[in-house]
Amino acid sequence: MGSIRRVRKEYPGGGRIRLILARLRRSRLAVFVLAEAKVMLACLRFLTVTRRYVPDSHDPDSFSAWRNGNYRMLAIPGSFLLLFVDLPILLFLASLVSGGGAVSANWAIHGGLFLAGEYAIFWLWGDWQLIKETAHRLEEKGLRIALGIRWRGLVPYDAVSRVEFLTDTESSFDPVREGRLTISPWKKLDRPNVRLVLDNTITLFTLFDRARRARILDLYLDDPGRFIGCLMIRVEGVRKNLVEA
Repeated sequence: MGSIRRVRKEYPGGGRIRLILARLRRSRLAVFVLAEAKVMLACLRFLTVTRRYVPDSHDPDSFSAWRNGNYRMLAIPGSFLLLFVDLPILLFLASLVSGGGAVSANWAIHGGLFLAGEYAIFWLWGDWQLIKETAHRLEEKGLRIALGIRWRGLVPYDAVSRVEFLTDTESSFDPVREGRLTISPWKKLDRPNVRLVLDNTITLFTLFDRARRARILDLYLDDPGRFIGCLMIRVEGVRKNLVEA
């Protein structure tokens, strides 16, 4: 009831339709459906070879995370391996297990496995396309984090304490840890090569609009040297303005 009262305050004189739409926007199911729809639309662009604007190829302040990485080896060849090797094996094993069952049950099992496998393939293609279409970007107020539907948020320049290269031995393969986030297409394939240490805790958003807070960001970038140089110019400029003020 509390959520309905809040919606009524935000939509005074609304009506039932506005209430329903507002509640849908807040629901986890709606967030999940919208995220999956984005991935499927991106998959369609991937399949139709639609030429899309690739941010870092036109914008000197944008930095990609897919050109030199290894995630493409999972998204493209891995999907064909799933389609032509793993999925037929699963269907064959399912036919052995349900050999004496009813025809309708066999069709249901085979159909479910086939649809699940196809959806996984389409999701990989869509995810890959979204990563190609996004890039981290240096904006007026801070570093805009954007990695497909995986990560988004803003890192203010005045929150950056230091920026450093990461070696392979220093890279973190762990999932989200307290105080540190790893922002990479695939942590175990594309090892983070840049670390941002922040003065303040910031909030980024990951899959399905889940909020994550951190003071250390480990990023994988195609051109870490150019990124660090450009970012430090912005950070030093903000620090200079603060001192002069």
